[in-house]
Amino acid sequence: MSRCITYNLFPPSEQEGVEWLKKNITIKKELYPISLKICDYSPIIAKKMFVELNWEKRIKLFTQLKQSIHNKNILQLVTHLSNSNDIKKIIWICSLLLDSIKWKHKLYSLIINIDQIDLIKFLSCKQSITNLNQTMKSWIKCYYNLINIDGINQELIILEQLLYWKEILNTF
Repeated sequence: MSRCITYNLFPPSEQEGVEWLKKNITIKKELYPISLKICDYSPIIAKKMFVELNWEKRIKLFTQLKQSIHNKNILQLVTHLSNSNDIKKIIWICSLLLDSIKWKHKLYSLIINIDQIDLIKFLSCKQSITNLNQTMKSWIKCYYNLINIDGINQELIILEQLLYWKEILNTF
C-alpha cells in the first residue's frame, strides 16, 4: 500500500489566466482567451506558445491549409509538416478537424480554434461527420506512428496521410 498523496491541480479560470497573460506578455487583446483555450487554460503554456513562436507557426500552417484546400493541392503541405521538430502541427490539424465536427453538431461554445472559424465552417460544410472523423483518426494514427516508430521516413508517412486526405476532400 502506497503512502503517496495525490493532489489535483486545476488551471486558473479563464479570467485569471487572461490577467496573468496580460502581465507577462503583450499580444492583441483578442488572442488572450484564444491562446488559453488552445492550451487547455494553462497560462504558462499559452505564454510559451508565443515566446517560442509557435503561434506564428500555427497561423502559417492554417493559412497554408486554407490555400492548399482552395487550390485543390493539399500535397503542398508536405513541406510544412515533414520537419521532425514540428510534429505538433499534426495535433493542431486534429484540433481543427475536431472543431469542424463540433460545428456540425452545433456545439459552437466548445470550439477551441475560435480564430479559425472560417476554415472550420469550410471543412464542416465540405465533409460529412464520418469523413471528418475518419480524417482525424488517420491523422492521429499518423502522429502515433511518427512518434513511436524509430527510423521511420517521416516525409513519406506525411505524404501518405496527405494523399488520403486529398482523396477524401476530392469526393466533395
